[in-house]
Amino acid sequence: MHQKIVMRIIHFDFSDQLLTDQFFAYQLKVSYILSDVLNAIGFCGFAITFEEVQSSMTIDEKATMVDQVEKADGDMREMIDSYLEVRKHFKSLKHPPQNVFLNYKRIQNAIGNVLKEWEFGLVDYFKKTGHAGMLSLCETDGFEFFYSDEGKESEGRLKPVNVLTNQCPKNAIDKSIWSMPTWFYVDNFFDKAAVLNIKSISDKAPYFIKCLDLPNVNFLSIAELTAIKKQISSKIQDFQTKTEIWAQHCYQTKGGSAYFKENIYPTFGSLQDAINENPIIKHCVSQRAGAVMISLFIGEVTPPILWKYYLHFQQITDLEFNQLMEEYKQSEKHTIPVLLFMNVTKELSLTTLPKDEAEIINSQKEVVGLRKHLDID
Repeated sequence: MHQKIVMRIIHFDFSDQLLTDQFFAYQLKVSYILSDVLNAIGFCGFAITFEEVQSSMTIDEKATMVDQVEKADGDMREMIDSYLEVRKHFKSLKHPPQNVFLNYKRIQNAIGNVLKEWEFGLVDYFKKTGHAGMLSLCETDGFEFFYSDEGKESEGRLKPVNVLTNQCPKNAIDKSIWSMPTWFYVDNFFDKAAVLNIKSISDKAPYFIKCLDLPNVNFLSIAELTAIKKQISSKIQDFQTKTEIWAQHCYQTKGGSAYFKENIYPTFGSLQDAINENPIIKHCVSQRAGAVMISLFIGEVTPPILWKYYLHFQQITDLEFNQLMEEYKQSEKHTIPVLLFMNVTKELSLTTLPKDEAEIINSQKEVVGLRKHLDID
């Protein structure tokens, strides 16, 4: 029996100093609308599940979680570390005196109150970024999420290096397009500019071709996102089917540019029409928050470009990166299919990542371009 041909997208994100979780949430929602199968990996798993998961956790479990994931608040980390030391000492006592027991409980209750404030703040933050409610989308077969884990791989947890070498998720191997943000296309990772002209693309060089303009769907409800997906499904089926075939060509050593020219590029007009004619999208564009547009470019990059990006943001180690590069030198060359999200008001051009905090703050309007518009009304 032949496996159904569907469009598959990988979204692998993280929380970092660029403070771009809203943009990542936007990518997730657009990828959900366009794809048949979406694999969400990394920080988004934490953001999507946080409100439900923390509601059933004990104080000790929450403290351990904060100790692992909370990086921004130094005071919070210091309190949690102190509590865990007190807890460790208390647990080492076989028969603690009553005054020690009562004192421990007072400390535990105090930490519980601190954790509640932290929880409320994060729940509110994930509502603003657009992650709230997305867990219900993951209940369908077409949307799965995974935590990234540097340790032993297990169900629901994937090692980043295995994702980056096309070994998992199982339903994505040799078939998936990578969803990448604006700050992927920078000279930190690209040695030279990608080809932007459809007539000039080839298997030898990275290229990006514009395929779609979309409004800000980040403020739409989950029900509206689901409705859009259903309403445009039949109209974009040709695009979806051909993109998986194209992705398979990319992962094979013969490359996918010829197939892209002949089969993918001609579907862009009908794809844009399906979006423009959708009633929910039309309403979205008429709203102030929805009127900000994002352009989607689709193309191919070499594996080292993708690896450099995730090395820069510390999702793989220098040792892992060097090993990947050594193996790459000995292997038959292939490419990675990419869906690139860009600010529609900007020409697609190679830029440079900001280097310090002041530059990062100043670059929000320049690089991300959406920050003030992606707020949830």
